[in-house]
Amino acid sequence: MRLSSACRPACCCCGLGRRARHRLAGGADFVRRHLAFALAPAACLLAVESGGLVAFAVLLLGALLGLLSLEAYLVLRRPPVPLWAAVPDGFSGQRAGARLHCYFIKQPGDSTRLPTLLFLHGNAGNIGHRLPNAALLFHQCRVNLFLLEYRGYGISTGAPSETGLYADAAAALQHLSRRSDIDPQRVLLFGRSLGGAVAIELAARPETAALLSGLVLENTFTSLPEAASVLFRLPLLSSLPGLVMTNRFNSRAKMPSVRVPTLFISGLRDTLIPPAMSACLHSLCGSGVRRLETFESGEHNTTWQCAGYFQRLAGFLHFASEMAPQREDWHAGQHSEDEEDQSAGAAAAAASATSAAGGASAGTAADDIPTITVL
Repeated sequence: MRLSSACRPACCCCGLGRRARHRLAGGADFVRRHLAFALAPAACLLAVESGGLVAFAVLLLGALLGLLSLEAYLVLRRPPVPLWAAVPDGFSGQRAGARLHCYFIKQPGDSTRLPTLLFLHGNAGNIGHRLPNAALLFHQCRVNLFLLEYRGYGISTGAPSETGLYADAAAALQHLSRRSDIDPQRVLLFGRSLGGAVAIELAARPETAALLSGLVLENTFTSLPEAASVLFRLPLLSSLPGLVMTNRFNSRAKMPSVRVPTLFISGLRDTLIPPAMSACLHSLCGSGVRRLETFESGEHNTTWQCAGYFQRLAGFLHFASEMAPQREDWHAGQHSEDEEDQSAGAAAAAASATSAAGGASAGTAADDIPTITVL
């Protein structure tokens, strides 16, 4: 795998001041997150001593502050740029909207004969942290790779939000559909954790689903409030995330609208996102071609390191990119009527596809269309 000169590691002397700033920022982030949660046990002690409404109010306030901090931690983080991340010389100009930093890693030879994978990462870190995973995807799955950096992550500009992340992924997909060095009919989405929720949004929309030949979801959640509720074991607090969180990422409601071939990957030792959520999304998926692959030793961020992971993933990617009318070879358990429904859904998606070139998402202002900068 060869990267451009802009993808070489930043020099240590240039990163010295950045490292110090990141330590300070990380320390402030740690204090902010944990101070809110520390209020809860303090309030419990106060409740034991006084049994008053003041203690309950402090407990509730601590829970609310904790939820707001948790939402920022899960979605609105601005992770520091690692020293090994690519640092380009500059961006193309744009008066409005975010400017997105991306990697495109193309297979040697005739890249148009191979699938292209649009990689949507999770909330922690940035695309610089995903390069070891990308190298294995590149070599073992033999795909072209497009790694998108969301707005506000890494060195992409803008501030992250649910609608903003949808717009970023839609812009990247539109960008791939216009490239001449790949086959636009062989583009698949890969979403891990938070990236899975973004991928589901695109696969559920007719205009973007028409640009896809498949979808891969790894260790993703049914919705952000439901994922947060897992952390709140007390019955009185488990319903708070649904009332407080503004970023919903409601994949549960969107999954029946997904008609493209879909592979679900679930690490059964995931302690952050319950594996039952992947099973739930699999059962709700509207595609006639869907499969759930589980890995016994897989944790939330390490499932890709499990034995057999890349073999199973590569098999799906190359099968889905061929998109034969009959798909029994890959998913023998599906009924013929399911395949007819899936074909009808694909035809309806193609008929309703728009010709918008900017890649703006539904509900996103025209001046918020991101600019793609590819290295």
